[in-house]
Amino acid sequence: MKRSNAARGICWLAMMFAMVFLSPAESGDRRITTTTPRERAANVIRIVDQNGRPALNGVPSATSTIFDVAVGQGGFVFVPNTVNISVGDTVRWTWATSGHSVSSGTPCMIDGQFCSPNDTNCAAGVLSNSGTVYEHTFAQAGAYSYFCVAHCGLGMTGVINVASATPTPTPNGITLSAHGRRVQGRHTVDLSWNGATSANTDIYRDGVVIATVPNNGTYTDSIGVRGGNVRYVYKVCDAGTQNCSNEVTVRFGAPPL
Repeated sequence: MKRSNAARGICWLAMMFAMVFLSPAESGDRRITTTTPRERAANVIRIVDQNGRPALNGVPSATSTIFDVAVGQGGFVFVPNTVNISVGDTVRWTWATSGHSVSSGTPCMIDGQFCSPNDTNCAAGVLSNSGTVYEHTFAQAGAYSYFCVAHCGLGMTGVINVASATPTPTPNGITLSAHGRRVQGRHTVDLSWNGATSANTDIYRDGVVIATVPNNGTYTDSIGVRGGNVRYVYKVCDAGTQNCSNEVTVRFGAPPL
């Protein structure tokens, strides 16, 4: 009887030992392998554009102007459905509703020039969800039609008209100044310029060549008109060319411009 009681005592001690020491260890294992929703969210990387919206294709170049188009805003439409841009500009489509694509080509005929979400696998006609952002930079002039694969039959189409970039005008280098005076009551204008390179210079008054003179930097226009409230607009050009000066306006009988 004593042996039986002693055996039972030893069993109870073993059970208590297991409960005290093994349970914390098991609980500790759970803590190590469990990640809270907040911790998972902290590890998510979100790529956004310069306006804080999700971006799929990176950031446009510094010289590119961005034009925005809403996808599915108010129905099966692109808003606006026609965009006029220049070579090097970027169009950014943002999905207002789900289940749409941007696919280049005439309605329902994919040509693979560009497509959402990332200009790859265009033939698949991938449909994207609300909040998607897709960008494409146009490098060549032309008219580019596009459509939504799922709704092209319902008229969900658009056009991007890309114009050649306007060249920066070359500074003409001719600087003109003018001074009006009266000689015996008649209007007279003294012109002076520098920067012309040709042997002769065309003198323009109000858009018409009134004289071609040697390029000596000065000319006096004896108009011969009396009275007031008259103005004249002058420019000078290298003879026979469109390399011209700034325009200068001279008024008689009214406050200066």
